Amino acid sequence: MKIVLKKNFVVICGLIVVFLLMPGPSFSAEKSWIFLPSRSLFAPLIADLREPQTGFFTLINKNRYVGTIGQSIDLFQWKLSSKERISWGVHGAAYAMLDYGGRAFPMRANDWQYGTSISHSKKKFSQRLEFTHASAHLGDSLTNERDWFKYSREYFRLILSYDYNDYIRFYGGGGAVVHTFPHVNPIFFQGGGEIFSSSKDFLSHPIRLYGAYDLKFKDEAGGIWNNSVQFGTQWKPSRKQTRKAIRLGIHYFNGNNEFGQFYLEKEDYWGVGIYFDS
Repeated sequence: MKIVLKKNFVVICGLIVVFLLMPGPSFSAEKSWIFLPSRSLFAPLIADLREPQTGFFTLINKNRYVGTIGQSIDLFQWKLSSKERISWGVHGAAYAMLDYGGRAFPMRANDWQYGTSISHSKKKFSQRLEFTHASAHLGDSLTNERDWFKYSREYFRLILSYDYNDYIRFYGGGGAVVHTFPHVNPIFFQGGGEIFSSSKDFLSHPIRLYGAYDLKFKDEAGGIWNNSVQFGTQWKPSRKQTRKAIRLGIHYFNGNNEFGQFYLEKEDYWGVGIYFDS
């Protein structure tokens, strides 16, 4: 136990040091602060199934649906210069996995997460250091079919992002689980990228194609590799710098189930969904 705590402490300190050493704040006379800014500094990870977002998708060839309600919000932003800001915010999400049976939608599982984060952006670089609590629960439709178990985790995660240009983005990072039940090895890594086409007008609003890939490695259950791919169209209200959009996408996932009550089970599926970016 002491060895695990010592390892977690070292990893957390390392994440904080990396966060501070990345293109860091250069305080100037221009600094000012904004309460409830119009958008967060760190852009959401489109293909990450555990990124707080609002959407709904159905699994092809399976009578199963997954719905998500969530969001990341910056509460305060500090303007350090014309091209550099730092922020503090909160995030939360609820995830539901449903079966389809006639006119009913029995719930297989529901997961919850909430936390807080510090973000920083400077020119083409941005990073987010977050602390998150996650829990998972078995749905009512399965309580008589399988045993449930307590699933609870708290973890730190640091993601570094680089915008190559207005159309291409790369990101990578990792983190450590500091408290978990059942026990798993604490270390995990994550990386991916996103690509967008130029916009065309559709019904007087810009629309464009996109593709996104997210890869996660978790040092648990003998090593878990989760691959998530999404591509589709993104429809925005205007060409201004806003993240508000509706996305219609096709999703492919291969790896271990992201729902905690099924985290030891392999999944391989295609899905079609709609997502609402705010």
